Parts: sequence; C-alpha cells; structure tokens
Amino acid sequence: MGITYEFTYKKSLLKQINGLKDTPDIKAITGVRRSGKSILLSQYNDYLKTSKDEINIIYINLQDMENEKLLKYHALNNYVMNHYKKI
Repeated sequence: MGITYEFTYKKSLLKQINGLKDTPDIKAITGVRRSGKSILLSQYNDYLKTSKDEINIIYINLQDMENEKLLKYHALNNYVMNHYKKI
C-alpha cells in the first residue's frame, strides 16, 4: 500500500509540475528535509530530456562540497551564464 501511494503521489506531482512548464513564473519546490524534492526534480529532468530534442537544463547540487564556491551569487551567475546553451 505505501509504495503504490508514494508512486501515485509522485506521478501526480510530476503532472502538476508539467502543467506549469510553459508559464513564465518562477517555480519553487519546497518541503521538509528528505521528503523527495531532489528525486522529484531528477525525474522531471529525465522526462524533459526525453520529451524535447534540445533543452537547456543546468543542475547544481549546492550541498556538494565541489559546488561550495557557487554559494556566492556572482560565482553562481557566472557558472550559469557559462553553461547556458543558446537554443
């Protein structure tokens, strides 16, 4: 029962997020720690990559030590601008 509920719930969340994808608003996913936000975004990322030929996704985990320098907003902006692909 728990696995089925969790799968159905995540599928519902992915459907809601997908419904917002072409709106100009900034989307924020919030939740308590270890609630599955990163997994949800990873699944949505995979979905977007399979649904479009060219897509511009930059994924940064700011909890990784290698990305600690990106906590400063100038460094983060430079990183994003350098990895942005014009489509």
